[in-house]
Amino acid sequence: MPGPLEGLKVFEIANRIAAPAACAILADMGAEVVKFEHPETGDPVRSIDVSSRGVVQYSSGINSEFELRNRGKKSVAANLENPRGQ
Repeated sequence: MPGPLEGLKVFEIANRIAAPAACAILADMGAEVVKFEHPETGDPVRSIDVSSRGVVQYSSGINSEFELRNRGKKSVAANLENPRGQ
Protein backbone atom coordinates (compact mmCIF):
# COMPACT_ATOMS: atom_id res chain seq x y z
CA MET A 1 0.00 0.00 0.00
CA PRO A 2 1.48 3.39 -0.96
CA GLY A 3 2.14 5.89 1.81
CA PRO A 4 0.36 9.25 2.07
CA LEU A 5 3.47 11.09 0.79
CA GLU A 6 3.92 8.87 -2.29
CA GLY A 7 5.09 11.04 -5.21
CA LEU A 8 6.65 13.74 -3.00
CA LYS A 9 10.38 14.32 -3.52
CA VAL A 10 12.38 15.76 -0.58
CA PHE A 11 15.95 17.03 -0.86
CA GLU A 12 17.74 16.83 2.49
CA ILE A 13 20.69 19.19 2.82
CA ALA A 14 21.32 18.67 6.52
CA ASN A 15 23.25 16.49 8.91
CA ARG A 16 23.52 15.39 12.54
CA ILE A 17 20.27 14.37 14.22
CA ALA A 18 17.02 16.38 13.92
CA ALA A 19 16.59 16.99 10.18
CA PRO A 20 17.79 13.51 9.16
CA ALA A 21 15.37 11.96 11.68
CA ALA A 22 12.48 14.07 10.34
CA CYS A 23 13.32 13.14 6.75
CA ALA A 24 13.49 9.45 7.70
CA ILE A 25 9.89 9.73 8.89
CA LEU A 26 8.94 11.36 5.57
CA ALA A 27 10.58 8.41 3.79
CA ASP A 28 8.65 6.01 6.04
CA MET A 29 5.47 7.73 4.83
CA GLY A 30 6.34 7.19 1.16
CA ALA A 31 8.29 10.32 0.16
CA GLU A 32 11.38 9.91 -2.00
CA VAL A 33 14.15 11.46 0.10
CA VAL A 34 17.52 12.33 -1.43
CA LYS A 35 20.23 13.12 1.13
CA PHE A 36 23.08 15.38 0.00
CA GLU A 37 26.44 15.03 1.76
CA HIS A 38 29.74 16.82 1.28
CA PRO A 39 32.06 14.48 -0.65
CA GLU A 40 35.00 14.98 1.74
CA THR A 41 33.34 15.12 5.15
CA GLY A 42 29.92 13.50 4.78
CA ASP A 43 27.48 13.54 7.66
CA PRO A 44 29.48 13.75 10.93
CA VAL A 45 27.21 11.14 12.50
CA ARG A 46 28.82 8.56 10.19
CA SER A 47 32.04 8.77 12.23
CA ILE A 48 30.64 8.90 15.77
CA ASP A 49 32.04 6.18 18.04
CA VAL A 50 28.65 4.79 18.88
CA SER A 51 29.91 2.01 21.13
CA SER A 52 30.73 4.50 23.91
CA ARG A 53 27.16 5.85 23.80
CA GLY A 54 25.49 2.51 24.30
CA VAL A 55 24.35 2.27 20.68
CA VAL A 56 24.88 -1.03 18.93
CA GLN A 57 27.78 -1.08 16.51
CA TYR A 58 27.89 -4.33 14.58
CA SER A 59 31.15 -6.12 13.87
CA SER A 60 30.78 -5.07 10.23
CA GLY A 61 31.33 -1.44 11.30
CA ILE A 62 27.77 -0.34 10.60
CA ASN A 63 26.81 2.72 12.62
CA SER A 64 23.26 1.95 13.73
CA GLU A 65 22.62 5.54 14.81
CA PHE A 66 23.41 6.80 11.30
CA GLU A 67 21.43 3.99 9.66
CA LEU A 68 18.36 4.66 11.83
CA ARG A 69 18.20 8.33 10.87
CA ASN A 70 18.90 7.75 7.19
CA ARG A 71 16.76 4.71 6.44
CA GLY A 72 14.88 4.68 3.18
CA LYS A 73 16.88 7.52 1.60
CA LYS A 74 18.92 7.86 -1.53
CA SER A 75 22.33 9.44 -0.99
CA VAL A 76 24.34 11.84 -3.17
CA ALA A 77 27.79 13.29 -2.46
CA ALA A 78 28.11 16.81 -3.90
CA ASN A 79 30.04 19.93 -2.94
CA LEU A 80 27.20 22.46 -3.08
CA GLU A 81 29.63 25.33 -2.38
CA ASN A 82 31.24 24.72 -5.77
CA PRO A 83 29.24 25.82 -8.85
CA ARG A 84 30.05 22.46 -10.50
CA GLY A 85 28.41 20.66 -7.56
CA GLN A 86 25.21 22.66 -7.83
